Amino acid sequence: MLIIIGILSFMMWPGKPEWFTEGGYLNGFYGANTFAQLAMRTAFMFTMTAVVGGVVAGAIKDAAFKKEITRKLALLGMVSTVAGGLLLQWYMATLPESAQVIAENRLPEWFAMSLVVTLGGIFAWFAATWLQPRLLTPSIAMGMTVAVLVFGLWPEEVARESLRKPYVAGQYVYSNQVIARDVPGLGITSEIPLIERQGFLPSQVFVPDNLRQVTAHNALEAGRSLALTTCSNCHSLSPTGMRPLANYFGGNSDVAMVKTYLQGALGTGNTIYMPHIPLNDDEAYALARFIVSLNAPASPQPVVRTAAAAAPIKE
Repeated sequence: MLIIIGILSFMMWPGKPEWFTEGGYLNGFYGANTFAQLAMRTAFMFTMTAVVGGVVAGAIKDAAFKKEITRKLALLGMVSTVAGGLLLQWYMATLPESAQVIAENRLPEWFAMSLVVTLGGIFAWFAATWLQPRLLTPSIAMGMTVAVLVFGLWPEEVARESLRKPYVAGQYVYSNQVIARDVPGLGITSEIPLIERQGFLPSQVFVPDNLRQVTAHNALEAGRSLALTTCSNCHSLSPTGMRPLANYFGGNSDVAMVKTYLQGALGTGNTIYMPHIPLNDDEAYALARFIVSLNAPASPQPVVRTAAAAAPIKE
């Protein structure tokens, strides 16, 4: 568990700031977030031990022995549930500032309350089985195991993945694999200046040659390639799935407006949970064309308001 938690903590942010300048396994692996997460997950491990142990304890035929084991499991579960709730606060305090901002602004309003309700429900279950051990049966214990996984583990894991956005690891590489900052300790340099000079499409490896330059004939397909590379890690390009991209533009069919938004949100890096991708004018136009096509797939042509946007792109 220590190994995987060290990796997960690094993916949130390196253990120590010195990792960026000096590198080093220990600097990247061990930090406050590592130990806070280790403690929190250890408490959760004991909670799950108590829940899953109920499957076995519920099948014990000897009434006295069943009562003894059930109460020991219930006590373990109550203590670890309370400890886990307290350690969660420690874990949250070790998150980087960007994750704190995302937690406050991007997680659903009901999320914090759902965690409290879930922890309360788990504690209540253990309290009930401590008071009335005969309530524990294998089928009920199995149902409780599934409930804890669905309402306890799954939301926490989804939230943890969301809090590190727009990075996928170490606060230096975006989820779309663009290197976002220099890491002198590892000889890594940011790719943002290269993208600013050459454009996003020419600087990427896995882009068809016919899409490296946006033209009047390939703008829509180039936009789709940009969306696949820059957006699809976090947004679905279909009407369903995870955060459908089209839903974030309110059905807007104005290419110029969408392009302006893209260059403001992505081109400047001022949106804390979005990657800094400095698209040039042609690339921003192509991506806007594709997004508009998602908003209104039945529309024959998207609306183009400005002369600059309406003019054909030179090949």
